[in-house]
Amino acid sequence: MRRVLRVGSLAAIARSARRPLSSTTATRLAFGAAGVRLHTSATTSALSWVVVGRPRLYEETVGFATKEARRRLAAPHLSSCDRRFTHLRRLCSTHDPVTNMAASEVVKAAQRAISKGERTWRELSAEELAAIEELRQEPLGPCDPKGNYKKICPPCTKPNAPEVDFCTGCGFALVPSDLKKVSLNPFLDLINGEDTGTVVHYRDDDFLVFDDKFGVSKHHLQIIPTRVIDDVLQLTRADLPMLERMRALGLSELRRRADPRFAGDDVEQVMTCGFNFPVSVLHLHLHMALPPFAHEKVFLYPRWHSYDKVVGDLRDKGKVTSYQDTPDDEAGAAAYAHAMAGHRNPKYAIS
Repeated sequence: MRRVLRVGSLAAIARSARRPLSSTTATRLAFGAAGVRLHTSATTSALSWVVVGRPRLYEETVGFATKEARRRLAAPHLSSCDRRFTHLRRLCSTHDPVTNMAASEVVKAAQRAISKGERTWRELSAEELAAIEELRQEPLGPCDPKGNYKKICPPCTKPNAPEVDFCTGCGFALVPSDLKKVSLNPFLDLINGEDTGTVVHYRDDDFLVFDDKFGVSKHHLQIIPTRVIDDVLQLTRADLPMLERMRALGLSELRRRADPRFAGDDVEQVMTCGFNFPVSVLHLHLHMALPPFAHEKVFLYPRWHSYDKVVGDLRDKGKVTSYQDTPDDEAGAAAYAHAMAGHRNPKYAIS
C-alpha cells in the first residue's frame, strides 16, 4: 500500500507529550503503533508522508494511529488532528489499471446490466460480489494532491461524496478503497453540450433540467444554473430568485410527465426537493424526485438540506448554514419522514 498523506502541524502532539518530542518523532510513534513505516520530506506548510506498510485501509490505519497516539502520548489536543484526518480522503490514490482481467470482465458485465435497469446489485451473484472485492484489493497508484476524488460505486458506477459509506444511488456499501479521481465538474461538459449521454429536458442561457444519471427513482431530476456555484454555502440572499426559478422549472417538468400514479395529487406536495452538502459535484444542483425510491438510504440527515431549509436560511440570515455547523435533528427527521411517507405509500408503487 502506498498513499500520500498531508497533515498540518502536529506540534500539539509533541507539546502534550511527557518528554519533548518533535512533530516527526511523535508522528512516527503514532503510525508505528499501527504497523506502518513512514518516509517523510518537509514542505513549507505541511509534512508529506508516504505510508508504506500492510494493505490496510488508510482510514483504519489513521484511526488506530490516533487512538494509539492518545494512549501513548496522552495528547488530548489530538482531537483537532482527527478533523484533519477526515479530509485525507481527497489525497487517496486512484486504482492502478486492473490487472485481474477475469474479475474486471465479470464486474463490467454486471455494471452494464445494472445501467440498463435489467438487474440491481441485490441480484449480484456470489461470484460477482467476490470479483468486486478482488478489484478493491488492487494496489494503489500515486496520489494527485490537487485531484478531485469520489467513491465510485462498483455496481452502478455512481460517483459519491467521499464522506458517505453507501451509494446514494443504489444503496451499495462503499469502502475507502472505492475512491477514484474524477472530473472536478462534469456538469460543465453538459452545459457546453459535450455530454451526449444525459437527456436534457430544458435548457436556456441560465439553467438546465435533466434526469439524474444515477437517479433514485423513475422521476429524479437535477436542475442546475449555468453559472458555476460550488454549493449552497456560497449562496446569498441575492440568489433567492435563482433558486425559485430552478424549483419552478423542475416542478414544470414533473407535472408535464403526468404520471397516472399521481392523478388527483399535487406533485408539488409529494416531491422531495433539496440539496446535498457536502456535495458530490462542485456545482450547485437541486434534486427533485418523486417516490417511490430505489431504497430508503436517501435524503438522509445531516447531508440532506431541504429546499425549504436553504431558502429559509437565506431569507432569515442571508446565508445558508449547514447541518454540520448548526445541527437540527428535528428538521432533518421531518424532511426524511416526508420523503418516506411518499415512498411507502402503496398508491405510488410501480407495478
